[in-house]
Amino acid sequence: MPRQLTVYYTSDTHGYFSPVDYAANAAAPTGLSCCAASFRKDGNTLVIDGGDTLQGSPFTYWLSRQEPGSAGPDIPAALMNLAGYDFVTLGNHDFNYGREPLERYLNSLSAVCLCANVEGLPAVRKTALVTLANGLRVGLTGIVTDFINVWEKPEHLVGITVSDPVAAARSALAELKAAGAELTVCIYHGGFERDLQTGRLLSDTGENRAWEICRDLDFDLLLTGHQHMPLESAELFGTHSCQPPDKARSFIRCTVTVEDLPASPDTGNTRSPGSSADTGKPAAAAALPSGPSAAAAPARHIETRLIPAGAAVHPEMAAFLEPLDQEISAWLDRPVGHLDCPLVPDSPIRMAARGSLIANFFNQVQLWASGAELSVTCLGNEIRGFEREISIRDVVATYIYPNTLCTLRVSREVLRQALERSAEYFDLDETGALRVSEHFLRPKVEHYNFDYFAGIEVTVDISAPFGQRVTSIRRNGRELTDSESLTLCLNNYRASGAGGYECYTGCEVVKNSPTEIVELIMDYISCHPEITVDKTQWLHLILPERASSD
Repeated sequence: MPRQLTVYYTSDTHGYFSPVDYAANAAAPTGLSCCAASFRKDGNTLVIDGGDTLQGSPFTYWLSRQEPGSAGPDIPAALMNLAGYDFVTLGNHDFNYGREPLERYLNSLSAVCLCANVEGLPAVRKTALVTLANGLRVGLTGIVTDFINVWEKPEHLVGITVSDPVAAARSALAELKAAGAELTVCIYHGGFERDLQTGRLLSDTGENRAWEICRDLDFDLLLTGHQHMPLESAELFGTHSCQPPDKARSFIRCTVTVEDLPASPDTGNTRSPGSSADTGKPAAAAALPSGPSAAAAPARHIETRLIPAGAAVHPEMAAFLEPLDQEISAWLDRPVGHLDCPLVPDSPIRMAARGSLIANFFNQVQLWASGAELSVTCLGNEIRGFEREISIRDVVATYIYPNTLCTLRVSREVLRQALERSAEYFDLDETGALRVSEHFLRPKVEHYNFDYFAGIEVTVDISAPFGQRVTSIRRNGRELTDSESLTLCLNNYRASGAGGYECYTGCEVVKNSPTEIVELIMDYISCHPEITVDKTQWLHLILPERASSD
């Protein structure tokens, strides 16, 4: 008789619990309370989250500024409990506020946290075996990208080890099979390193390894995240995979049907986009252990669908959030300073090509805070911008990352390599119009990996090949020489080499600031309530005659 499992899966909610657009201060069909309104739980249902819950919204920024316990119980955990989560894994951003808030969250969760490649957190387990009401034995594990070791502040990882996720998943899978799991599930806070249509390698850094996991391991279901890439019903090497977008804009509803019949040799779901059916991966039947239910491999049918969050709200979550939302809204709208002009965002390609006063302002703050000679910053994929009257809402909705500031000593060659990486952002379409290159759009949208410099005037020739586009780097009216070194302030994420900027990793660290850049912006506004924004255009593009920057 068929046995069925329903999974509701979210990932990368980034603190978006309420149906609110914080930048616009308006209701929006997004947020975990909207997703959870559609969850229907019974004894054959699991509700699962893929991590990055604790950071990423003005809500979580406000929470991080409260004294522990002053806002009541651990808020994210309380909301996850109301939503009915059974299992979660950790995301890289869940470490951003330090070990103590992370452990408080984990200890307050009703859900079990599975993360097989993280050790040192007592509340984290490697595997779980669940027997549903219909008797189906489901084995689960979780893993997270080990690039946490690159990105995270060392003090946040004291006593914590983050190891290779694929090796940990392999070990966990063997344990689950030995325990008699009939269906195996891996919750992976990571994404795909290859194009899912062609198999083309998109990134070989190791940050994302979902393709490798599907190819080399034989999980039945791989729930992915991290890339914010909406994906449903993908079949790779016999493993079914999916991924929801960020900010709880949609969730995954997964239906698994298991038939207690021997699997047909030619129905093992071994197709793979861009590859042959012969993958070298063991068949599911061979992977099951001998035991009471392993005499024959049950046939599985898995379907995943992306479901929009919708406008309905989980009533208990809404009641819990209402007083918090009112308090946060009032806090966000407090005026804190005045600009000489509004800083209005434009399309990402226009801001990159023509410069952005928002980026100039952030660099202005960083130069003031660090005393460095040069500064570099980036902008989020979606930003609010600033009116003349600056509010806290403007700041936290425009500089959206929990970064700190680092000052490096850099050579002209390091600057050239970094500028060449940013110059890869530009491409031309078939009509000659300037567009964002695929390097910054796939496998996920990464406008935040284009960097805006201040303190050097740079000329870039778009018609030249990648790696040969930077034609001039000038400071104070003259070309920089190879023998010069300068101090450059940048966020700790970029200083780690992330985003394709490995050129920074060998540079001398002059100074590290423990203060988050959002706080530095607030400090700058406090010290300069009347602000004149730097209006220099630091980047100049040379476009082919047929090209247009519009």
